[in-house]
Amino acid sequence: KIVLDRIQIDLDRINIRGEAPSSKEIDELTTALKKFKCFTEIKEGKIEKSKDGTKINFIVDIQVECPDAVTQAGS
Repeated sequence: KIVLDRIQIDLDRINIRGEAPSSKEIDELTTALKKFKCFTEIKEGKIEKSKDGTKINFIVDIQVECPDAVTQAGS
């Protein structure tokens, strides 16, 4: 189970921070995010063990570009 403690959303970028039981869950999250066509780049940022050593803290940075939505909104 992944727990997110921060989600920051801007027009061209999404930054999420959270905690996962292992790096496998983080990989599954980034793989799932890559399926969205508007997410042009997904980068795993800092990944480190939690203070008690039972979980992994992570940051994922997502670049957002959705030209189809802009075209439709402008028409």
